[in-house]
Amino acid sequence: MFLLQQQIKDFSLPTPVQRCFSSNSSLEMFLLQQQFKDVSPLTAVQRCFSSNSSLKMFLIQQQFKDVSHPTAVQRCFSSNSRSKIFLLQQQFRDVSLPTAVQRCFSSNSSSKMFCLEPLFSCTVS
Repeated sequence: MFLLQQQIKDFSLPTPVQRCFSSNSSLEMFLLQQQFKDVSPLTAVQRCFSSNSSLKMFLIQQQFKDVSHPTAVQRCFSSNSRSKIFLLQQQFRDVSLPTAVQRCFSSNSSSKMFCLEPLFSCTVS
């Protein structure tokens, strides 16, 4: 189950969110594109899910066209027997364009690996 909540404090800058799920046997790909009407802090988020047996790898790449708007990413993992809850909050340093993103993951998989690097790189450990 995937839950995405997105809130913009400045309602003059709404964000259209497009989600695309594609499942093919043991492969799932998830694509999310997020765009602001103000193109200066435009963000493009691409997420790819790869499910292989009992292992899942999660990759996030995030790019900003305006490098003066870096993001502070906070990660919180909570694993409870068969379920895992993942919370991600993303905030812009320019408080006129704040975004709060909450994601909740629940999976029956016995193993899950998560990788997130805030600035343009992702490595699996």
